[in-house]
Amino acid sequence: MPFFRPLSIPAAIILLPFVFLLQHPVKHWDGVGYTNDAWVVAQVWENSKSTFIFGASSALASLVYNILQFSIVQYLSATHVAFAGNFNKAATVPLALLVGIDHLPQAPYGAIMVVSAIINIISFAAYNVVSGGAGGHGGAPAASKEKEKEPMKDAESSDDDEDESESSEGGCC
Repeated sequence: MPFFRPLSIPAAIILLPFVFLLQHPVKHWDGVGYTNDAWVVAQVWENSKSTFIFGASSALASLVYNILQFSIVQYLSATHVAFAGNFNKAATVPLALLVGIDHLPQAPYGAIMVVSAIINIISFAAYNVVSGGAGGHGGAPAASKEKEKEPMKDAESSDDDEDESESSEGGCC
């Protein structure tokens, strides 16, 4: 299955006019009332090319992340990917606290935040243990494909048996 669905190009074409035509208020920018997104992007490019490049590279990183996530969903279940995303968010909280990027909120909310992050991490670990690390698919994909083929072989052999019995009775088909 391709990474890009054929409908993504028509969707982009349909949404592109809104970038140029849809006017919205721009708060916190002196002298600018209503404008469109294309004008804002042009102003960012003109005033700070490094900021524009940072935004464009962020969009590229997001595209790569979405492609990887789509690929992972093909192998694992959507539940497993959702749990993994929540695990990443929960693991970011203690990491940000340890590095000093973030601080705990006032009591009791700080304790609630830490306990909920720990419970989320434990839940993901328990899900992996219960699912055998296969994300709910029950193990190696090769074993499941072999199981899928067995009923087909049984059905084919039973059809052959019926054909032989009809031919021994003198049936024409």
